[in-house]
Amino acid sequence: METFYDMLHQIKLFNLTDKNNITNLQTSITEFKDMNQEIMAMSDRVRQDYDELKRFVENASHELMTPIAVMNSKLDTLIQTNGLTQKQGELISDVYNTVAKLTRLNKAMLLLTKIENRLIDESEQVLIKPVAEAAVNEFQELFTNKGLTIGLNLSAVDIKMSKVSLEILLSNLLANAVRHNNYGGDINITLNNEGLVIQNTGSPEALEPAEIFQRFYKSAGSEGSGLGLTLAKQICTNHGFTLAYGFAGNRHIFTVGF
Repeated sequence: METFYDMLHQIKLFNLTDKNNITNLQTSITEFKDMNQEIMAMSDRVRQDYDELKRFVENASHELMTPIAVMNSKLDTLIQTNGLTQKQGELISDVYNTVAKLTRLNKAMLLLTKIENRLIDESEQVLIKPVAEAAVNEFQELFTNKGLTIGLNLSAVDIKMSKVSLEILLSNLLANAVRHNNYGGDINITLNNEGLVIQNTGSPEALEPAEIFQRFYKSAGSEGSGLGLTLAKQICTNHGFTLAYGFAGNRHIFTVGF
């Protein structure tokens, strides 16, 4: 039975993102020997699929960004052409905006693929408060432009997760709170050992909880990709957290439960 528990231990420790392979165990029991060989072969196939997927994501990012860059370059040249009418200028501006949306959508979809397939860096013990404060500072200009009041109540909490994933999670939740807020509204952020809560003013009606985390769901007139909350939800799922939506006191409330 010792051989069986050794195999079980190796399976539990197996991780695609590290270099630890499942090793060949010495045993005289034919059934355990066959099982060990099959597990080793399966882990090799899974790791190969993982490497191919990782290369695909990296190549897709490169191949898609190249034609987008070419379009931007040609638009830059076109807009400098003499004799453009106002109507032509407006059409070029519309194309610029469309290309910018395509760029954001491309980045969001590739990022979602990486997160869903756990291609983000390994987890570490991260202090959330300084990362949250840095994220708030990055959004300061957007807060000012929209006249938003920001309330922070952050406790010193550390958690095991990828710092990159934490930054993406905070960025998408904050972007959502800004994008769907009223001019002159507010955003309140609370952090304690139980979780992270982001509340914001906005639409006077509650959203549909069953739909808001689905891909490409967004309100009418939204300039977002429709993937921000999907990314946030997937990050929470990957790390064993919950992400819930609520509506109370005319505020939309997103809660990350640790």
